[in-house]
Amino acid sequence: DEPLVRRFLDEHLPHCRCRILRSSHRIQVRAALKHLLRLVAARQDEGSGMAVAITPAETVVRDFDQYMRDTCGLSEATRLYRRRYAREFLTAKFGRKPVNLQRLGPADPMSFVADYAARCSPATAQVAGSSLRCLLRFLQGRGWCDGRLAQAIPRIPHWELSSIPQVLSEQELRRFLNSFDRRNATDRRDYAMALCMVDLGLRVSDVVQLRLTDINWRQATLRIVGGKSRRTGILPLPRRVGEAIAAYLRNGRPQSARRELFLRHRAPLSHPITKELARGVMRRAYRRCDLNHAWTGTHLLRHTAASRMHQHGASLKQIADVLGHRSINTSMVYTKVNVPMLATVALPWPEVQS
Repeated sequence: DEPLVRRFLDEHLPHCRCRILRSSHRIQVRAALKHLLRLVAARQDEGSGMAVAITPAETVVRDFDQYMRDTCGLSEATRLYRRRYAREFLTAKFGRKPVNLQRLGPADPMSFVADYAARCSPATAQVAGSSLRCLLRFLQGRGWCDGRLAQAIPRIPHWELSSIPQVLSEQELRRFLNSFDRRNATDRRDYAMALCMVDLGLRVSDVVQLRLTDINWRQATLRIVGGKSRRTGILPLPRRVGEAIAAYLRNGRPQSARRELFLRHRAPLSHPITKELARGVMRRAYRRCDLNHAWTGTHLLRHTAASRMHQHGASLKQIADVLGHRSINTSMVYTKVNVPMLATVALPWPEVQS
């Protein structure tokens, strides 16, 4: 149990002289024992046959999630954050008590979104509002609440193409890629994942879903199955990306019968990597090259790929096809960071007469 693990870490590990193959690094040992505790807890739940008690609010959230999956066809990533805001709203209103939706009034969703708008960015408040609006429409469709509640949610102002995407400069990109030590197996994997995002503009969800059968080495193509747009696409496999993947497959990938391309190198060994692991890899790379003060997310690499394609002469239609955008308008924002092209259309600055 957890107290025993703490005793082991605090009392035994600092003075351990056991003659077995082990790691004495506290962080690694603690991570491994956390996996063990989760496994033990899961086995105990299966053996007891006892159902885990859930709150009334969580019951509504589960029904809401089923509606989003089966009726709306939303992806797991979208459902994840909508469940989060729905759970937060219902828990703040009802706690662990029975959910009496007839008690909801227009002021409840209005104050919930207004609170986010006051303490978070406009984008976060907009997501919270859209998630809550989706929840209330679901409840309205079931006849559980007043249909006018969704109309009470304030809309956060948003102007299309008003923002400028953040991208890495060529110098920053070189520092980022050079931060991977490709002499060890883990960094070969991480370097290949980074190139998939930088050169192909893949989302982190696309990278973790890649399988060995998605690569056509003879035709130099990469198949993207599903993805955010739920469509399968074929992308050209650049030489640099192909060489990095091949180096990982020859001298890095653990021996496994699994067909996923990128696997874990630590416990649980040879399991497919997760989105959280891939994001953590990129965050540590930012930290190694002193870029973590400005960036932590992986979408920065996708923006960088799109801006580099545009600067090298790719059309907006080609960029939209590579990134999987259904509308060219979504790709138009990258013209704002193509400084060389913008310089050719800039008017001369009028000189001030002394």
